[in-house]
Amino acid sequence: MAWWRVPTSPPLPNHALLEAELQALEGFRADMAEIEMRGQELEETHARLAAALHTMPHGLIMLDADERVVLCNNRLRALFGVDPDIVRSGATLAQVVDHSVALGNHPSASTMQALTAMRGRMAHGVACAFEQSLPDGRLLAVHWEPMQGGGWVCTYEDITARVAATERAAHLARHDSTTGLPNRMALIEAMQVAWPSRRGSGFNLLCLEIERFQELSDTCGLPVADELLRLTAERLTACVRGGDLVAHLRGGGFAVLQLASANPDLARHLARRLLDAVQAPLLVRGRMVLPSARLGIATRDIDLLDPCGDALESAQELLRNASLAVTRAVEDGGERITLYAPDMDRRAQARHLLEMDLRAALSAGQLRVYYQPLVSVARRSVVGFEALLRWEHPERGFVSPGVFIPLAEELGLITDIGAWALRTACAEAARWPDSVKVAVNLSPVQFKRGPGPELQHIVADALGRSGLPAARLELEITESLRLMEDAHTLDILHALRALGAGIALDDFGTGYSSLSYLRSFPFDKLKIDQSFVRSLPEAESTAIVRAISALGASLGIATVAEGIETPAQLAALVAEGCDIMQGYLFGKPSPACDIPAVLVSAKLPLSG
Repeated sequence: MAWWRVPTSPPLPNHALLEAELQALEGFRADMAEIEMRGQELEETHARLAAALHTMPHGLIMLDADERVVLCNNRLRALFGVDPDIVRSGATLAQVVDHSVALGNHPSASTMQALTAMRGRMAHGVACAFEQSLPDGRLLAVHWEPMQGGGWVCTYEDITARVAATERAAHLARHDSTTGLPNRMALIEAMQVAWPSRRGSGFNLLCLEIERFQELSDTCGLPVADELLRLTAERLTACVRGGDLVAHLRGGGFAVLQLASANPDLARHLARRLLDAVQAPLLVRGRMVLPSARLGIATRDIDLLDPCGDALESAQELLRNASLAVTRAVEDGGERITLYAPDMDRRAQARHLLEMDLRAALSAGQLRVYYQPLVSVARRSVVGFEALLRWEHPERGFVSPGVFIPLAEELGLITDIGAWALRTACAEAARWPDSVKVAVNLSPVQFKRGPGPELQHIVADALGRSGLPAARLELEITESLRLMEDAHTLDILHALRALGAGIALDDFGTGYSSLSYLRSFPFDKLKIDQSFVRSLPEAESTAIVRAISALGASLGIATVAEGIETPAQLAALVAEGCDIMQGYLFGKPSPACDIPAVLVSAKLPLSG
């Protein structure tokens, strides 16, 4: 080979070159496809982020370090009602604020004032949170967060509904839903808050109780009871001054906080106005209601040195004292207005101890059933006995039925006690002669619906266990309560009659609906209340007894006179046609073991 010729690589064949070019092209295409795919992914990610940004519940705006808008979502534009062509990427903060001010979002500020306030917050360079009110009443929760390298992310949340719901929940927690008045919690808080400002003065607290409110609710229905509460609340509110507070405590109980000097005379003056207003006749859902009420008063002088730390405890004590006073007014049945006295605490403690003892009396075997004879005028001999409940306490001795029976009714214990008394009376009467009946009193509480068996089932069970024929059992209900207006009560009475038991109407003539009771149910006996018998033979009582006896005779209903203690009373009752006599003249209530002797000794002491 000649020295001047340079050796070279042999040229690639044409097909090899083509293959290399094709491979390079394929690689390029793959790279482009990957780039395109990544671009699509970026576009999809961007679309998802944009969708999330514009559908998020919070308004959002992002500003860079030069106070220019980087992004802004639709929610923010909707919250403030701004134009998207103005509030957009690239717009300055000054342009955004000027537009917002022009729309009236900052009614008390100019563009410069609003902008200065915003820049003042940003100057601190730290996150901040605050609330912003809009002219249309909406409330926004605002959060500004600085970004690394400058700029801010600002979010706005409409919390109007949430705040309203929270305020409503707080209102309901401190107000009665029926009357709209403050409740017990709000009353105590009001006294606690007012305590420091009443130093050197004080205030009066009056508690008012609508009598027999629960009975009204049971017999007339909850809508009538609720309407009575609402009307009573309006009457009480109309009687007080602007600074005073009326509260609804529970049931038929109300309280009035009188922000005046601690003065019983001032409190009594207000109390009389309240009672006059509350006790005026009312038309409630088509029913004429004549409310009656009792009122208790507690006053509190607040010394200048009285520590504020004791305000809560003192407010609770004042409410307790006023409640004790109204309880005393209800229990005594005399004066309708009662002023708290320290001895009421001792009485309340004694009542509490009595309540605890009564709860254990039945299981401890301290209850007894005694029997008082019923003497027939026609047969002049004993035809039955009234079963009377007695409580023999190991330390107190015999507790008066007038004390423990109302307490048992109030506590709901009378249902179990009454069922026990009924079973006991039936079991003991089953051992008496077939001609002698037993009469058992029923409490209105026993007619109410409850978790246990209803009254007719309790009576049927007592008869079944004892073997006493139903015809020898008489059940007495009181006339002084409005039982007959309740369809449920009438259903039970008819069920008891269907068992074969007799039904007697006790305390006849003492209530306002005596005659309407006789139209509601066919009673077997009428018991003339002993208040009429006690004053015999006075002319007025004699006329009442004569009328009741004549009414019973015309309706074919036997009449029973109770509380007879003297021969003169007996003679007057026999003369007026009473059928059956009961009282100490024939014998005191005795235990079952004395019944055989009573059957022999208890006779009608009349000749002829």
